[in-house]
Amino acid sequence: MPVIGNMAMDEITVQDILQVLEPIWHTKTTTADRVRDRIRTIFDWATVKGHFDGRNPAAWQGNLKFILPSPSKIHKVEHKPALSITDAPTWFSHLRERHELRARALEFLALTAVRNGEVLGATWDEVQDDMWIIPADRMKMKKEHRVPLTVAAQALLDDLPRT
Repeated sequence: MPVIGNMAMDEITVQDILQVLEPIWHTKTTTADRVRDRIRTIFDWATVKGHFDGRNPAAWQGNLKFILPSPSKIHKVEHKPALSITDAPTWFSHLRERHELRARALEFLALTAVRNGEVLGATWDEVQDDMWIIPADRMKMKKEHRVPLTVAAQALLDDLPRT
């Protein structure tokens, strides 16, 4: 907002976009690239709707890529270690030794392969026999999601208190 927030779209230049991005490009690269992409999308929308006629000052290709270093060269992606399939039985065994509800939630998450928000917001009325029906309003895509429950997932739920 401080740089381009009060400017008309046809007044915004590549230099203005750089003023927005450069302060965070090297320190918050992912955020800066998302900001750049959102600005680019706004200009693309405005062009299609006939509100802007000109070169998109936030475009990466043929534009900012010649001025700013590539995000992939600044911010190296650090992948988190994954659990190998051969280690899964040991992991589940250790998890089952823990008696906290959060351990059961993590186990249920692993057994159902849903997002953690769906597990944390689950209610008993969503479970019907061997099916967990997550309502659309709790799903990212706003569509009802039906999760078949394995025997292990059903057993885990059977052992939980109905609170």
